[in-house]
Amino acid sequence: MKFDISKAALPPFAGEYRSDELDVTYTVSVRDSSLVVQSSTLHPVLKDAFVGDYVGMVRFVRDVRGAVAAFTLNRNSARGVRFG
Repeated sequence: MKFDISKAALPPFAGEYRSDELDVTYTVSVRDSSLVVQSSTLHPVLKDAFVGDYVGMVRFVRDVRGAVAAFTLNRNSARGVRFG
């Protein structure tokens, strides 16, 4: 099942996100009509949730104002790892 999101809705997800647990920073960027992280294209599957081959499921978290503030990463080797 594919969830559609407009290109205009993608820029708020872009930015640098850090995980102290993994001691790594990922950059999420908009390329063409997609989000990209670690050279992996993210495909929307739900509101604020994307899947990429390398990174698995990425669920963005919004703050009380509705701005994208963080994401959690879920893949085989890492579950619920928070990047903020």
